[in-house]
Amino acid sequence: MDTAGFDFELPAGLIAQQPAEPRDSSRLLVLDRRTGSCRHLRFRQLPGLLRKTDLLVHNNTRVSEYQFRARRDTGGHLSVTLLEALDPERRTWRCLIRGSVPAQGGSLSLIGSDGIEMPAVVQEIGDDGTRIVTMSCALDAAVLARHGTVPLPPYIKDFTGDRERYQTVYAREAGSVAAPTAGLHFTKNLLDAVAAATMGVCSVTLQVGRDTFAPVRADDLTQHTLSGEPVEVPEATAQAVNCCRNAGGRVLSVGTTTTRTLEWAVRQGGADPGSRELRPAAGLADTYIYPGFRFRAVDCILTNFHLPRSTPLFMISAFIGELHADPDRGRTMLLEAYATAIREGYRFYSFGDAMLIV
Repeated sequence: MDTAGFDFELPAGLIAQQPAEPRDSSRLLVLDRRTGSCRHLRFRQLPGLLRKTDLLVHNNTRVSEYQFRARRDTGGHLSVTLLEALDPERRTWRCLIRGSVPAQGGSLSLIGSDGIEMPAVVQEIGDDGTRIVTMSCALDAAVLARHGTVPLPPYIKDFTGDRERYQTVYAREAGSVAAPTAGLHFTKNLLDAVAAATMGVCSVTLQVGRDTFAPVRADDLTQHTLSGEPVEVPEATAQAVNCCRNAGGRVLSVGTTTTRTLEWAVRQGGADPGSRELRPAAGLADTYIYPGFRFRAVDCILTNFHLPRSTPLFMISAFIGELHADPDRGRTMLLEAYATAIREGYRFYSFGDAMLIV
C-alpha cells in the first residue's frame, strides 16, 4: 500500500498558527462516510448532531513541559524535546533534537525557561533520528514544571498566546509530548451541553509520544510499526461504552489517540475475535490502524485535519473505508473531503478546524 497515495498539497496559509477564540468557534466539517457528502458547521453546533443514546469519549492526557532550548559546547543553538524517560531515575531520555545536533559522545547544555543550564551527553543515535541523552540531573515532574516549557509542533511558528491554550479543558494526566488536538475545540460549557444531549462524557488516557507523530519513512505503509504508548481505560469508561452499545447508541471518539486506545483495549483480555465488549485495560497501545482495519469500539470520530502521509491520516482513511467494498474508497473519499476543506478555507493541523465523521 503506497504511502505516496496519502499525499496532498496544502497552501501554507492554511496551517493554523493561532487557535480559534473562543475554542468552540472553530469550523466543523461533517463527513458522511457512506456517501461522502459534507456539511459545514461551527463546532459549537456539535450537541445538535448527537443522539440521546450516544456517548462521547475523550483523552484526558496533559502535555508536560518537555521542551528546552539548548546549546552545544561549541556554541550552536538547539531545540530539545524530551520524548520518553528510559530509566526510573529519569536521567536518560530519548529526545528529538533540532539544530546542529552533536555526534555520539558530544556534549550539550539544556537551558531552562529561567536560564539555568543543565549539562547533558548524547549517548546514542537512533535509527529513527532520535537521540539517547543522559542528563546531569533527574528530570522529574517538579524540575520539568520549573524549567521546561510545553512543546508546540514545529509547523506552529508564530504562536503568540499562553501555551495553556495547547491543553484541553479536561487535561488531567500529565505525560504527553503533544496534545490530543481534536479536544482543543471543547469549552466546559460545550462539554456540559454534550453530556446533557447524550448518555454522557467519559475519558481514557493515552500519553502521546513519538508513535503519534513519528514520520512514516516506509514506501509501503504496511511496513511501518508502532512501539506503543502508555494507555489506561478505567472501569467506569468500559462500563459506559458497553451500556451505550447495549442501548443501540454510538460511541463518539474524540481524536485518533482516543480511537487507538479504545480499539487496542477492545482486543485485550482474551476478548473473542470480533467482540465489541470493552473491559478495563492498561498497557502500551501498539495497535497500528490503516486501510483494511475493522473497527470494533468506535462508531463516529471527531478529529482535526492531519499531515500528509501520517498515521492519523491512515486511521481516518481506514475508518471511512470499512463501509465500502473497496477499502481504498476511504482514502479517496477523505482526500476529496480535504480538497473541499482547502477550497472552503478550513484551517489545518493542531490549531486548525475539526471534522466529524459519521
